[in-house]
Amino acid sequence: MLECVTSFLLVEHLYDHTFEPSIGQWGYPRVINPYRKPFATRDGYIGLLPYTDRQWDQFFEAAGLGETIAKDPRFADYATRAKHTHELYAMVEQAAATKTTQEWLDLLKPLSIPVVKTNTMDDLIDEPHLKAVGFFEMYDHPHVGTYRAIRPPVRFSKTPANIRLHPPRLGEHTEEVLAEVSQGEEA
Repeated sequence: MLECVTSFLLVEHLYDHTFEPSIGQWGYPRVINPYRKPFATRDGYIGLLPYTDRQWDQFFEAAGLGETIAKDPRFADYATRAKHTHELYAMVEQAAATKTTQEWLDLLKPLSIPVVKTNTMDDLIDEPHLKAVGFFEMYDHPHVGTYRAIRPPVRFSKTPANIRLHPPRLGEHTEEVLAEVSQGEEA
């Protein structure tokens, strides 16, 4: 698991340590920017990531910042924006707070600017995709009643994963576990 997660993270974050000797820092600056995060809207959060020059120009116009940005050489093109990402994302954060989540989605999706509603934990139970795939499953435990479980997230054609047993109660399998351990000590 450590190797899998490390590999996944270092696709971007090996960065200047790709080279030997290293030529700089760990971490892709755009990704580790403290302002690159879900942005608060008037009623929730959005994930928002204009990337191309055209997307940025369209976002600035939609946010009412077109004239301000047009005069600011720090944001003129990809190269200069990349040098000023802290300031750039701070501006996005301020702009995001001026509209509701749905207003941003309605405004930016037709422009093909990457934007998505960011779910809270409370949103997950009713999230349309998770509902459509049956991500949450309900079970009746003989001792504690109805409970919600997460469907196994991977699927194998020959050995399908499933939930075969209910979670045990405290001490429910103590005797079996101790018996198995003591058999191992005799060997």
